[in-house]
Amino acid sequence: MFTSTSTIDWASIGAMIIYLLLLAVIGWFLKNRIKSGNDFWSGGRNVGPIATAFSYCAAYYSTVAVIGGPAMYAQYGAGYEAVEHIGNQFVTCFLMLIVLGMKMRIVSERSGAVSLPGYLAVRYESNIIRITSAIVIAVMMIPYGVSCFKGIGTAMSIVAGIPYGISIVIIAITALIYMVTSGYFGAAMIDIIHGIFIMFGIAALCIAVVSACGGVTEALDMGTIAEPLLGDIPGPIGSWSLFLSYSLIWAFIGFGQPHLVTKFFALKDSKTISTVALISMIWCSIFAVFCTITSLGGRGLFDNQLSDWDMLTPSIAYIHGNFLIRALFLCSVVAAGLSTVVSLVLSAASAISKDLLEDGYMAAHNRNMDNKTTAALSRLITGIVILVMVALSIKPWNMVWQLAAMAAGTMGASFVAPLTIGLYYKKATKAGALASIIGGAVVTIGGYLVKLNDAIHPFMPGLIVSVILFFTVSAFTEKPSVNVIAMCFDKNWRTK
Repeated sequence: MFTSTSTIDWASIGAMIIYLLLLAVIGWFLKNRIKSGNDFWSGGRNVGPIATAFSYCAAYYSTVAVIGGPAMYAQYGAGYEAVEHIGNQFVTCFLMLIVLGMKMRIVSERSGAVSLPGYLAVRYESNIIRITSAIVIAVMMIPYGVSCFKGIGTAMSIVAGIPYGISIVIIAITALIYMVTSGYFGAAMIDIIHGIFIMFGIAALCIAVVSACGGVTEALDMGTIAEPLLGDIPGPIGSWSLFLSYSLIWAFIGFGQPHLVTKFFALKDSKTISTVALISMIWCSIFAVFCTITSLGGRGLFDNQLSDWDMLTPSIAYIHGNFLIRALFLCSVVAAGLSTVVSLVLSAASAISKDLLEDGYMAAHNRNMDNKTTAALSRLITGIVILVMVALSIKPWNMVWQLAAMAAGTMGASFVAPLTIGLYYKKATKAGALASIIGGAVVTIGGYLVKLNDAIHPFMPGLIVSVILFFTVSAFTEKPSVNVIAMCFDKNWRTK
């Protein structure tokens, strides 16, 4: 049974080092663009559609792109994968960008918000909502980030033979250099490179699988031969409630993910959203094809040989890949993990620095900071958040993957209603939004604690309760002010 390699692959390590140095150099050269906290958190709202699309896709797929995704599809089958990718295409790459992205770009600029808590505080005229949402984000982003670090470290140790702890430190130092120096704008530019290498990596794995199986058709057939249920719906997962809730969760959960939503804040203008959607859909379609072949063929190649299905793609690269495939895979894992880690860290750090300290504590005490101090504080908090994630990643707890899924589900259930519905529902109130955030978080976390996830993903009941509370409480509480309604819904607001 294959577990890992103790042989150091210096060629793959060399390729990875070149890749990491490239990222660090780009980040360093872009540091002069940061003149204020707003530049650091939102790139001065001047990020183009190509960078936004790649940044969006890379952050959305994360390490799941090349490790967790193929592992899940190898277990649950082609039907599960097809439904999930259709959901990703229509909901995440089209509906979310058109429904949420376009209007979010407009109102975020009108409100001056550079973070999700900042926008919610202005939309609902409530500092309590700012603090509550900032705490939810800051707490939930930590296990999410730790899971990404763990994925990168595990893959690097298996494929290249680099000790796990050293792998974590290498990645953290690289992220620290280009993120602390250049903020969101630098991260978005670098995400173009990340998006390209993620695609190269999954394509390389697909080539390795097709070569080992003897062809594309043979690769697809080997999975269903190893497990006949992989070709059926709902397949090995058994229950329809589990099948639908788990296969569609990542499509709908994105509406409440701060590290995805804030991509729209930084976009150059709302008119380029259609370009972002087109590029994202093309990227995801190509990825889906490569991933399907890799996961089903990999199931046939490694059936009953792996102690953990998360080792599927590293094992493919190590056993069936040549130097180039291993190098591309290693760089793609680094790219996938870094893109999401950086987005998560920026979201958590902005919640602490911008929302809790600057706009929360400092504003409450009538104290202001100049642009230079704000930028320095932003960099300091970002560095601290990375160090916390690294410390927890060196010896991660056994349930880190489950905690990461719970974190994503909790944020999704908490923010979908007040954020997305609040963009279109004029009668939404601050009491309704606060009840929605707290109710969604409590029900989702409670669902995990009572093991509701054995029957349905807890995000679903959490979202339902959140939406019900949002409308019900809003119906009986004080309505928003005329100024807020004008800012969010008046097309001619700029001229008034």
